Amino acid sequence: MNYRLKSDEQYRLTKQGNIIDVYERLRRLERLIPLIPYADRIINDFKSQYFTIEVIDDYQEIEFTYESTADTIHCTYIEYSLDDGATWSRTDNIDNTQVTMTIPTVRANTKVLIRGLNQTFNNKANFSFEGRCKIYGNIMSLLRGDFVNNGTLFNGAFYGLFSGVTNLVDAKNLVLPSTSMVEDCYRAMFKGCTSLVTPPELPATTLNARCYALMFSGCTALTTAPELPALTAASQCYLEMFYGCTSLTDAPELPATTLFPNCYDGMFRGCTSLRNVYNLPARTLQTECYSTMFYGCTSLETAPELPAETLKDGCYDQMFSGCENLSKITAMFTTNPSDTYTYNWVAGVSSDGTFNKNGDASWTAIGDNAIPSDWTVKTVYA
Repeated sequence: MNYRLKSDEQYRLTKQGNIIDVYERLRRLERLIPLIPYADRIINDFKSQYFTIEVIDDYQEIEFTYESTADTIHCTYIEYSLDDGATWSRTDNIDNTQVTMTIPTVRANTKVLIRGLNQTFNNKANFSFEGRCKIYGNIMSLLRGDFVNNGTLFNGAFYGLFSGVTNLVDAKNLVLPSTSMVEDCYRAMFKGCTSLVTPPELPATTLNARCYALMFSGCTALTTAPELPALTAASQCYLEMFYGCTSLTDAPELPATTLFPNCYDGMFRGCTSLRNVYNLPARTLQTECYSTMFYGCTSLETAPELPAETLKDGCYDQMFSGCENLSKITAMFTTNPSDTYTYNWVAGVSSDGTFNKNGDASWTAIGDNAIPSDWTVKTVYA
């Protein structure tokens, strides 16, 4: 829909012989106002664009390296364009050793399009920027050039690809289109990106082992977490995903009701600004599923509600350890808490608080493995 006015029709338009006045035009525009925050995505179809690095700071060099091995041919070639895809500069993997693509010194606002023919980077490839940059477009152009088999991933596809890129500030319009994850596919992808404020969307509904493990670990400027819609949490899929994200205040909703071992292990560990969390709906737990999940979240005051009645080995180990301001917990487990299930799970929480305990639970333990000393205990029922 195009609302641009022609020069001779600043105030009136003719459409099929009828006069449309300014009032009607304003009504049309008014309907678009709620979409303004998403205008960039409406105007730009990022999914159909090549992976793009947009330079913010003047005079910087960009480099891509891939460490290959003689018995593993995963990188065929990589190429870039500085003229919107009219011409491309290509680097081939000739002898199956290190591949290095250096993009010469570029000015601010330069857009670098990148594509390639590759299988997986698997923690062997990395970008480096000399100055601030933002990235957007379809990540799959790095693997499939012109988006053939757009959503197909191999294990470790983008593992560690931007790890340690401290000048990356924005990835909100980076498209990660796959809805079905493979092992390690986005593992540590942005680990240590200390300037990254806004992450990309993560639309996947089918997860796999370690697919998001450490993905944003150490992103100390990250203020927003992506939505995580999957209903089944695979083994270690969220392992330390936001570990050390000290600016993150709100956790995403975690709707998964089917869990696998260590699925949320250390997910928000060290998120010292985290205040708002959703309840955790799973009623059937797995080994170490929530171990150290909120360890050291010093701003957290109210724990997510825990409806599961039967505990599994290590499921709550150190879950809230070091949450010095935590003063409210609702936990429905009837299993006797102990080192086996709840090791130090409330060590170091607030000295005063309220523990809502299942009225059907017969255990009475007090201490770091059970109910914090001096807390008020209230009885609730499922």
